[in-house]
Amino acid sequence: MNQQAIKHLAQDLRDISRSIKPIGQQQDSFQMHDGVAYSITNEASIAFNEIIGKVLKQEDYIQKFTSKYIEKKLKSIFAKFVSNENTDVESELTALCTELTDFHQDSVIFLKVEGLIISACFKLGGVRFVPGDEFLIDDLKSKTSAIISTLQYDQSGKDNFNEFFEKQVESELRGGCVAIVNTNAEPTRAYEVGKEEVRRAIDLLRFSSKALYSLNEDMRIGLKGEHPKTTRQGFVFF
Repeated sequence: MNQQAIKHLAQDLRDISRSIKPIGQQQDSFQMHDGVAYSITNEASIAFNEIIGKVLKQEDYIQKFTSKYIEKKLKSIFAKFVSNENTDVESELTALCTELTDFHQDSVIFLKVEGLIISACFKLGGVRFVPGDEFLIDDLKSKTSAIISTLQYDQSGKDNFNEFFEKQVESELRGGCVAIVNTNAEPTRAYEVGKEEVRRAIDLLRFSSKALYSLNEDMRIGLKGEHPKTTRQGFVFF
């Protein structure tokens, strides 16, 4: 994001701050975050959301971050300005843009696919389809255990977490088809990107199935949880 764009965003934040009223005065939206509390109009709230949208349109941010992630970052800057009007908003936004541009976090998403049985791995686009066999389950249990070992709990607490997540991995993924997606994104956005990539790959599988099976056969392939009577759990490791 160039400095001119940052300057405009900084002015937008300052304009929003002018709509702030003390708590108790009639306003449309109450906000409390980062050590500040205030009321602003709905129009100002909409303007703030528009700033979030402008930031997401820069670079490839929308592939890495959710609007909630950007909102939290911008609110932190806004809170500094609300607390101290001498805050250099342009410098804060410049630092944020640098942080977002330099962001790199390899995330791996595991999602269960229903209606597809495989005995060997294959890749379609950016998605790897693998069987939910012993190798995958053991690998996920190992990843989970490594993460849990870093938590600030006693050994009994860690053992309980391990037991819980091992059961979740077993019940969700064992014996089925699992789609794996690698992406550079914060965890929530990584999960969304993973679903988008898998759905595109599944669309190709559905299309190709028409050439292999009779059109009157009911061929259903999809992410677990897309059917109204099922639920889905996704696993994101980073």
